[in-house]
Amino acid sequence: MVNFIVIFPVLIPFAVGLLLLWQRENRAWQNTLSVLAGLGQLVVSGLLLRAVWHEGVLVFHLGNWPAPFGIVFACDMLSAVMVCICALVGLSGMLFAVFDMGNEYRRGAFFSLFYFLLFGINGAFLTGDLFNLFVFFEVLLMTSYVLLVLGNKQAQVNAGLRYLTLNLIGSTLFLAGAGILYCQLGTLNMADIAQRISGIDNKGLVTAVGMLFFCVFGIKSAMVPLHMWLPDAYSAPRAAVGAVFAGLMTKVGVYSFYRLFGTVFCFDTVFTHGTVLLPLAGLTMVVGVWGAVVQYDVRRILAFHSISQIGYILMGLSLWSPLALAGGIFHMIHHSLVKSSLFLIGGGIGRIAGSEDLRKIGGLAKFSGLALLFLVSALALAGVPPLSGFFSKFVLVVSAFQGGHPALIGAALLTSLLTLYSMMKIWRMGFWGARKEEKNEERAEGTGLMKGIFWACGFSVVLVVLLSVLAGPVMKICIRAGEQILDQKAYVSAVLENSRTGGGGKPRPLKEKPNPKGITP
Repeated sequence: MVNFIVIFPVLIPFAVGLLLLWQRENRAWQNTLSVLAGLGQLVVSGLLLRAVWHEGVLVFHLGNWPAPFGIVFACDMLSAVMVCICALVGLSGMLFAVFDMGNEYRRGAFFSLFYFLLFGINGAFLTGDLFNLFVFFEVLLMTSYVLLVLGNKQAQVNAGLRYLTLNLIGSTLFLAGAGILYCQLGTLNMADIAQRISGIDNKGLVTAVGMLFFCVFGIKSAMVPLHMWLPDAYSAPRAAVGAVFAGLMTKVGVYSFYRLFGTVFCFDTVFTHGTVLLPLAGLTMVVGVWGAVVQYDVRRILAFHSISQIGYILMGLSLWSPLALAGGIFHMIHHSLVKSSLFLIGGGIGRIAGSEDLRKIGGLAKFSGLALLFLVSALALAGVPPLSGFFSKFVLVVSAFQGGHPALIGAALLTSLLTLYSMMKIWRMGFWGARKEEKNEERAEGTGLMKGIFWACGFSVVLVVLLSVLAGPVMKICIRAGEQILDQKAYVSAVLENSRTGGGGKPRPLKEKPNPKGITP
């Protein structure tokens, strides 16, 4: 019965999305059910994390069909952490949306689409086979595209077309890679593939398939040079949508990097030991932060920072050590929380000043609460101690030093300095600068709408502060997650235990050549 909890983070948002679609004209119903469902999902994700901590990898076989033949949901510590992040970021975005979304967006089924998006994200974090990972990717693509263009503004439509085109290319590459693996191995279960893939004689084919998935997840995570879609896609929609995109969407791609190249392709050191990924991680940091430095729109600055911070997370995987993986996972938690809070605050700035262009706004320091929330989040993003960004970056830099990568250390430190510079540019021009468009500011000050938005932003910043205060316990969880990634056999045996045991419980031996009729490239 403990394993049954694994499916709850997928079932809850799906059921809530259907209920919200049924009552999308009822504003009170939407607000109440959305917030209660968000709280419920947070509780379930916490219970799941606790169960994985005490029980190890949890596996749920849908319909009681054993792996690799049935649909499998598996949750190790990494998956449990990601589900918790999804619950926290989703609740923050939902609280903001309750106050920010007008009737036009509500009639467009925003709240229902929001929970269908969370359904796809949690499904991607918990699925145990490649085909269902592809299915959940497509759920993400469809719902995120509708959320992106909801409102039908020209900037949203243009960003949506680029976003859709690049992600369809990624989906095509995903299908190609999955098809080749299935022809060779006769299975798409990730644990089963991990055991059988070493039996493929043509190692060049394995590397080619790995490169296909490398490109797919590079697009999904906005790794340089596959990042072109992200700045417009994150800055064009409403703030609540941008916050969830920034907090979660790229993390699905990064999680897939950790999952697939930590479980299936971990033996291929071209990927896991930095030959390809390590220089791209450093390049992603530098290119992303430089894009942020030259921007003047608040949310475009934040969008480019989403690219640069992905570089730190990929740095943890490319260094391939327990400490580095823990640092990368901690930075994933940190970035999800701090970036969603900054996007929500950016939406608040737009509401108050009537614009998010730093050259058109100023004097926002009079809103002392919003100013304080921004300052805390901005310093956390830059990695100023004792906030959460400092701990993850410190661990990653130490790991790079131990691995002998001075260039990567230089890229990480330079990115932190330029991040601080660009955040202070927002502070200097937006909060300390000369006041402009005063009518909008005076009208916004003190209204119930702005108070609600302030409290929604405050909730997200409190999460950032709590992560800083609880950095020690959270790092222990991340270390456990990193150790499980390196211990491939534990994940494989947990998923395949029921399907590979006979009456006496002894594993059935695998065939040396599981698919002798495999294709030849």
